[in-house]
Amino acid sequence: MRQVRIETPGGSTVASIPPPGNFDSFYVFAMHKSGSTLLNNMLMKVLGASGIPQMAISELAFAAGLPENKISNPEDLIFERGYCYRGYRSFPEYLYKFDLSAKKKVLLIRDPRDMVVSNYFSYLQSHSIPTAGLIRDELLAKRKEAAETRIDEFCLVDIADFVEEFSGYEHLLNTDMRIYRYEDVIFNKVTWLQDMLAYFGITAAPDFICAVARENDVIPRQERPDQHIRQVYPGNFRKHLKNETIVKLNAVLEPILKKYKYSMD
Repeated sequence: MRQVRIETPGGSTVASIPPPGNFDSFYVFAMHKSGSTLLNNMLMKVLGASGIPQMAISELAFAAGLPENKISNPEDLIFERGYCYRGYRSFPEYLYKFDLSAKKKVLLIRDPRDMVVSNYFSYLQSHSIPTAGLIRDELLAKRKEAAETRIDEFCLVDIADFVEEFSGYEHLLNTDMRIYRYEDVIFNKVTWLQDMLAYFGITAAPDFICAVARENDVIPRQERPDQHIRQVYPGNFRKHLKNETIVKLNAVLEPILKKYKYSMD
């Protein structure tokens, strides 16, 4: 391991970088509230057991309370070969400096109407908050905002951030990238994990893959607003939002919903 400093406009933190592997670096992307923690937990376990060096730059920055997508020294952290870069919840500004078109990439998406509802409950109660730093102040402000705002009003404003996240991945859509929809994989984690590993060219024992999928297969019987895994069933936005709110969201999201085959019914 060698030490490197992650520099951001809000400060810096030190990270340990493992020696590189002998393969082209690849990337694991997701969106906020799309099942990103599940995705990263499963891959972290299997890649670790397979000896694949991993770097979760966004997670390291967040833990230090720093702006995770505004790294000012990416050249010290991003390498052509040897690493799995994961932990991204949106496409960060600094990655535009690198040509990722030929790199293997995974992107996890979800119905943005479910994501924005999940984001409301996350800000309200369950989102982890760093012990210090700029991000702590921002998240505490968002928690206060959520507590003082009705869910429909919150979602109609907050949806702009999710539109921006979808837009941030547009330039990668016609490159070597495999897209998974949360709705297609959430109840079929073994096949999902097998497919990702095959795509990345990583071999793992079938029994081990099944065990990792099982230990991450958490399906609450009822909603738990104060837990990170509040509920997992698709279409939950219909339970929490007024019809008029859904109509307004559909109007904003129509291009995204059609592109990714989500129903507007």
